[in-house]
Formats: sequence, structure tokens, C-alpha cells
Amino acid sequence: MIQLLKAIVDLIAEYIPLIGSLALVTTLALLLHRSIKRHAKGYYYFFGAIALIALVNMFLPMLGVQSNPRALFNIPILGTLLRQFVHIYGISFPLLILIMYMGALSTKNKAVAKLMSIRKELSIMVGFPVIVHATTRIIHITPSNLKFIFKGESIGQFHGGPVGATSELLMQIAFFIGLFLTTLLLILWITSFPAIHRRLGTKRWKNIQRWSYLFYALLFCHSTLLRSSWAINALENGDSALRHLIALATTLLIFGSYLILRLRKAHLDRLRKEKRSK
Repeated sequence: MIQLLKAIVDLIAEYIPLIGSLALVTTLALLLHRSIKRHAKGYYYFFGAIALIALVNMFLPMLGVQSNPRALFNIPILGTLLRQFVHIYGISFPLLILIMYMGALSTKNKAVAKLMSIRKELSIMVGFPVIVHATTRIIHITPSNLKFIFKGESIGQFHGGPVGATSELLMQIAFFIGLFLTTLLLILWITSFPAIHRRLGTKRWKNIQRWSYLFYALLFCHSTLLRSSWAINALENGDSALRHLIALATTLLIFGSYLILRLRKAHLDRLRKEKRSK
């Protein structure tokens, strides 16, 4: 019992940054919704500039340029922003959760209505940090994944311990889902820009944007597989898996509650349409 309580406390401590980021992102979006709507391009340029700095900083050493890739992270404010772009729980995941839940909640709520008015703008803004995070992960993980596929070499150590066959297989599947997620995100993101939207036309644009449901489904699978692999790996190494199991339950709660709310909204929308047609 004590061990379970300790695991719960540790998990809460781990998720405080995510909860805090979600609360901060939601508050800022509500406070700045008019500014974001009126000056969307300015926000895109700002997010794009941070993303460009992060990507250039990442690729310079790979191109043979002698530089310390961590140096920019020590610069006040800029370093904080770069870290938030690289790590998924800083800006990306909280914004994705917010955007996802917007489509499942009623716009009769004033706060939801304000957020829905800038949902497209937020979807474009979140693309910048997600691309930075995805690029970082792909660059660092791809070499070991290719060795696993073509040479059968294990990734060796993970979180300080050996990696079991089952957990490694789940990690590999999660990686390839992540690659498809990145491709799908790029399609959804690029077509969200107003200029591309106009070229496509409303009908074609809506058909493309419906793939966002597949994106959320694959994001759930990606997160679940990673959490499951970490839990299995802990069990195989004789460590406590409670932290990972509770984290897995948290993932199920986030996406499960969204699914319930989204289906409920779709059902209510159908009922309203049926009443209007009578």
C-alpha cells in the first residue's frame, strides 16, 4: 500500500509540469484570443523563428560546424523556449490536448467558444514545436532502430537497465507509428495555413482535416505503446512498474474521456439536425 501511494505521489510530481503547462496554455489562449485572431501571422513568425533556431542548433554539429549545441539552452528566456519546443510536455502536448478537447466540448460555454474561434490558429502554432520535437526524436532514435531492423542489434540500455525483447519490439512499433504521425501532422499542418486552405477549397480542405481523428487515434497508440513498453521493461528487470502502469492509466483517461465527449457531442448534433428536418 505504501509503495502504491509513493508511486502515485511520484507520478503526480512528474505530471505537475504538464498540468501546469496545460493550465498556462489555456489561460494564455483565453486572454490572448483576440490578439491571436487579429495578429495570427505575428504569432506564426514568432513560433517559426524559435523552431528555426532549434533546428539549426540541432543540425550544425551534424554538418561539421564546431559548436556547443547546448549553449543556446543556457541563454535566459531563449533557452527556456527552446527546451519547451524540444520536449513534448512543454508546449506541444498541452496545446494538442487543448485543441483536441475543443472539438469535443459544447460551444455554448463562453470559454470554449473563445477557444474555438482560434482553433485553426492554435493548430498552426502547435505545428512548430511538434516538428522540432519529432525531428529531435527521429535524429536520435533512427540509427538504433535501423540497426535493430537490418542487423537485429538491440538498443542495449534504456533508463539505466537492459531492454527486454518484448519492450524493445513495442518501442520499435511506437517509433514507426511516430514516423507516420509526423507525416500526417505535416499534411494537416501545411493545409491549415490560409493560403493553402484557399487553394484547396473548403470541401477538399474539410476532407483532409478529417484525418485529424486518425492523428489523435495514432497519437493514443503511440503513447500507449511507449508506456506499455516501459512498464514491461521494468517488470522484466525486476523493478517496480507501478509508476508506468499509473501513467498508462492516465493516458487512457485523457484519450478515453475525449472519445466519450466527442461521441456524445456527435450524438447531440445528430439529434439537433433531426429536429430541424422535422
